[in-house]
Amino acid sequence: MAMEEEKIQDIWCWTEKAEATSFNPCIRAGEPVWEDYQVQMPKHVVDAGLVERVRFCGNQIIWNLDELIRPSESQLKGGIQR
Repeated sequence: MAMEEEKIQDIWCWTEKAEATSFNPCIRAGEPVWEDYQVQMPKHVVDAGLVERVRFCGNQIIWNLDELIRPSESQLKGGIQR
């Protein structure tokens, strides 16, 4: 039986800040940004903390480097769970 392989990829996902400050109900923290922006993300959106780069394998997050570098407020209050 052949082992199925899942492609590992880095994608942009919305942050809690993006969800809290957006009037668009389609923007939800932790969900991938729109397909058009997966290829080229405007620098001002990254600098504003509205998106973060997340590594996925299939539908599962492998790790999120931005969490280690810039924890969200909820992670700072409750401690980062690993």
